Amino acid sequence: MKYDLARHTSKALIQKHSRTKVLPNIILLTAIYLTIWSLTLLVSKFNTIWGWSLAVLITGALQHHLAILLHEASHFNLFPQRVWNERIGQALCGAPALTNLKDYRYIHLKHHKFSGDPDLDPEVSFYHKTKIGYGRNENRLVMNLVQDFTGVSTIRSLIVLTDIIKQAIKRGDIRETNKFDLQWGAIGWVTLFGVPLILGTIKFAFIIWAFATLVVTPILIRWHGIGEHTGVNAEVEQDKTLTHEFPFIVNFFLYPLKSGFHLEHHLFPQVPWYRMNKFRNELLNDPGYKMETQKLTVDGFWVGKRTVREIVLEQATEQRVPEQVLL
Repeated sequence: MKYDLARHTSKALIQKHSRTKVLPNIILLTAIYLTIWSLTLLVSKFNTIWGWSLAVLITGALQHHLAILLHEASHFNLFPQRVWNERIGQALCGAPALTNLKDYRYIHLKHHKFSGDPDLDPEVSFYHKTKIGYGRNENRLVMNLVQDFTGVSTIRSLIVLTDIIKQAIKRGDIRETNKFDLQWGAIGWVTLFGVPLILGTIKFAFIIWAFATLVVTPILIRWHGIGEHTGVNAEVEQDKTLTHEFPFIVNFFLYPLKSGFHLEHHLFPQVPWYRMNKFRNELLNDPGYKMETQKLTVDGFWVGKRTVREIVLEQATEQRVPEQVLL
């Protein structure tokens, strides 16, 4: 039996950092939405190609932040009150990304339970069908980027995800979309575009949001996903899940809200993002933990002392990873 990091970590330490607060995510969501609305207002005032480009790029990054908050809601880490975790997660994080919280939760929690399993991990199936996963065949890179920039990846992903959820509903693994999902989803869309409607910037808001959704966000999420796991179905998490020690600006776009500490997240999914940094620092005080986590810790994606390219792409090629982890 290999060294299990989760089993060797103090339960008291885990409980200490697992308490969910109301304020951090309220402040964050408010800041995200205010920034999104401000960008549309600025573009309406300074209608230049550079203004549009910057607005779309930053909006894409903020959409990625909302996706991470949807991820937090799937683990019931968004708010301590379950009812508000579900409502806000659906309205402000899920619906704007054309996703139901309950559907994302089904896929993601199953991914946690069967991480890397080619038959049981739904993310492996998703990567295979969409051809946007992590792994080998780097000669697909140019084609993948063309599909990203034309929105093909986004449309294909939505089709595949819809099919996965339909099949899960048929099997009885997940409930159908109901009145709750639709009502709070509508509240999310009204919130997102209601303010620009009042400000008279609805046209700018819609175009910026659409371009970010179709082009920028899929690229960020693609490369985020590529760097999360090796694609190998290893026995323990530290042999298949990465930790990223990247600069702030890289994390803002690729691994926002401490999502780069992906190994720690898989080991301790009950720890919310705003506690993760301090929690990880305390974990690293244990020499055994520190030694194990260094196996898949990277400081760069393409360039650095130890990179995602080296650990994921090149290693995957050497190990002849199965076709389900196509790049």
